[in-house]
Formats: sequence, structure tokens, C-alpha cells
Amino acid sequence: MISQEARILNAIKDSGKRGIANYKLSRYALQYNRAIHDLRAEGHNIVCERVYNWRGKATGTFKYLLRDDT
Repeated sequence: MISQEARILNAIKDSGKRGIANYKLSRYALQYNRAIHDLRAEGHNIVCERVYNWRGKATGTFKYLLRDDT
């Protein structure tokens, strides 16, 4: 069975440059923040960016991207 961390890492990798939204990650694990914390501890460079609407206001959505992963 594949771990939650592995599923989340694969989802972030598959999202590419556009990133994956936090509400989509919650489909993989309700505590996706914990899994991302563990992945960062393993050395994965996962960044989080706030999403803004067309008026420039924060939407409450965040996207996660993988940068320079080796």
C-alpha cells in the first residue's frame, strides 16, 4: 500500500508548475500539512503560495509546488 506522503508527493509532482490546491490535497489526507512537513524533513523543497482572485484579494486557497527536487 502506498503511503499518504507518497501519494501527496506524486500529486504535487504531477501538478507541475501550476501547483496543487490545498483543498485537493485534503482528498489524499485530511492532515496533509503533516505529510508535507515530513516530506520537507526528507529534503523535498515544497513551497506554499497563497492564491489571489482577479481583484487581488486572498481567497483562502493555497497551492503547493515542488521546486528543485533532487
